[in-house]
Amino acid sequence: MSDSCSWGEIPSGVVESTEVTVAGVSLHALFRPGSPTILFLHGLAGHDGEWKRVYEVLDDSIGVIAPDQRGHGDSWGGVDIEVDRSAYLSDVVLLIEQL
Repeated sequence: MSDSCSWGEIPSGVVESTEVTVAGVSLHALFRPGSPTILFLHGLAGHDGEWKRVYEVLDDSIGVIAPDQRGHGDSWGGVDIEVDRSAYLSDVVLLIEQL
């Protein structure tokens, strides 16, 4: 876990920065355990930091999972990775299972 990522410092106590390998792709994700948990997915050419202002106003008991999708932000899988909806969906399912 880390307290920073490529777009800047993660606010203290808000979320943690982690790396999880799924389907051969290293996914960066912001994570905070809690219940209920909200899954934040960015759009095309986005990254997990787009949700920063939302994380800051959520009650501390609410969980956060916010991945950089494959090929975006701090996630990496190489230049030959698939970048389609099926791959994104599979990544999210595997990420949730590991967290």
